[in-house]
Amino acid sequence: CVLEHRLVVAKALNRCLLSWETVHHKEGYTRDDNRYPETLELLPTPSKHDALTRMSRYIKKLEREIERLRALH
Repeated sequence: CVLEHRLVVAKALNRCLLSWETVHHKEGYTRDDNRYPETLELLPTPSKHDALTRMSRYIKKLEREIERLRALH
């Protein structure tokens, strides 16, 4: 049993993915959109994926705060 997004990337790269490689759904795309490389990217480790996810969430939070502040003026 292989997750579809991992299978899509493996086929595109013409190799099996290593167990520690992580496939990330790019920001703004739904998790059922498995087009590669448009919506998916391969990350070398789970820690890189975690860092990217945290950074993306923080950026979204800052963008919401900017919009809130703009609305005040």
